[in-house]
Amino acid sequence: MFAIMAKQNKFKLVLVILTVLVLYFILFGYPIFRCLWWILDHFISKTWYFYFICIAVPIFLDIIALICTAIGFSIQSVKTRYFNHISTDYIIFVIILLPLIIICEFIFDFSSAALRYAWIVCIILLGICALYIILAHLNGALIMRKKNIYLKSTKIKQSLRIIHISDIHIG
Repeated sequence: MFAIMAKQNKFKLVLVILTVLVLYFILFGYPIFRCLWWILDHFISKTWYFYFICIAVPIFLDIIALICTAIGFSIQSVKTRYFNHISTDYIIFVIILLPLIIICEFIFDFSSAALRYAWIVCIILLGICALYIILAHLNGALIMRKKNIYLKSTKIKQSLRIIHISDIHIG
């Protein structure tokens, strides 16, 4: 009986993990997929490599983000923080891009004139989102700052040395 329950629990765990992965690939792959679709639709005809590029590139970028996250969390050192930055930047980039792409979906569905210029809109949106991420890094994460903070507490008898390595505040 316990063997049957263990198999059912493993099956449920695998099902939950696969569901989370599918939702991850759909949610974080959709904006990149749609941008590639609108950009490549202007430049190349819809053949098998058009569809392959539009599907494979978002999946590849999602896998890279997952690998960088796994490396960043499994190896705790200062040098691996850049892996966390890569995955965080990609996720923030996609989250910023997602509502804009959804708005563009409605606009391009109702206006055929706007659909002709969808590739220009997508390139501009990608550039704005990338610029936002770069400016956030320059403003916070990659610039080391030294701050003196004075704590008024009678319970602390020794001086404290705290090192804050990275801090990303976007918004």
